Amino acid sequence: MITKIFKYIRSGLITGLMMGVVLLAVEVYFVVTNSNRPDFWPDDTDASPQEMTSGLFSGYVHEDNPDHEKMKAKGSVLCDFDLDGDLDLYFGYRDSYYFENSGSAFKDRTMEYN
Repeated sequence: MITKIFKYIRSGLITGLMMGVVLLAVEVYFVVTNSNRPDFWPDDTDASPQEMTSGLFSGYVHEDNPDHEKMKAKGSVLCDFDLDGDLDLYFGYRDSYYFENSGSAFKDRTMEYN
């Protein structure tokens, strides 16, 4: 019985080791084959690195446009901030808001933690 358990443990360890070797080999393959791509490093060294982007962000944020400081970004996070076992809500826009989950509804606790 014990030898059977050790066989399963040994085969699991060997399988895990082999999977790790395969994963490492795949990572090395992609790093090596993609490291000298000319579209990442153009021959023209005077080229701007933002030529590779879609231009949506770089077309707005640059030194000649002082309005980029007025950009607004929205974001939210569900996390158990108060460690009571349920997910609370943090929402950010121009101002940030913290909502505590009370089970059936969210209570605005922004001023208490601000």
